[in-house]
Amino acid sequence: MYGDIAQWFVEDLSKQVDMTGFEFDRYFPPEFYGSHSLERLFFWLCPFAAAIRRRKIFYTSITLGIIAEALETRKWTQVERR
Repeated sequence: MYGDIAQWFVEDLSKQVDMTGFEFDRYFPPEFYGSHSLERLFFWLCPFAAAIRRRKIFYTSITLGIIAEALETRKWTQVERR
């Protein structure tokens, strides 16, 4: 999950949970890789390069248990990277 779908998920959760300290980039990959337009164009033209880049980045998983705990306590707790 990434991009608009992930952002919608977090916005919806934040209506019920205090998301202070939540780091979006820690849990979800960017929709488009690259820090500037030329780099994004390169990854768009060479999808294999983007796939290699994705394999090197690890994201922390958000499980249903973590979401249930956040809903019960009404506060987001940072999850340790696995």
